[in-house]
Amino acid sequence: MVVHFPQCGRQHQENKGTVIVKQKFADRAATKTELYTVMRKMDDGYDADNGNWEYSIVDRSAAKVLSRGRTDSCIACHAPYARTDYVTRLYMKSTRK
Repeated sequence: MVVHFPQCGRQHQENKGTVIVKQKFADRAATKTELYTVMRKMDDGYDADNGNWEYSIVDRSAAKVLSRGRTDSCIACHAPYARTDYVTRLYMKSTRK
């Protein structure tokens, strides 16, 4: 499934229940999945200082949740993007030529 975020990069607020999944590849050619990272928009008050996002890391088979919650490393990387509700696509580098 491909999801288009027309607001990404512009000031906006995602709706409660929004789920964003990023597939992390183990190789530059993007053929071997290493893991998935997930952002899920929670109820107001879940973590108001960080946009009420819950972060998860899921194994490559998508069968086991490795971590879930207010993950400090995720919060630290997303903090500069408060204006766009902590969502960014700037980390994505194309492997296409």
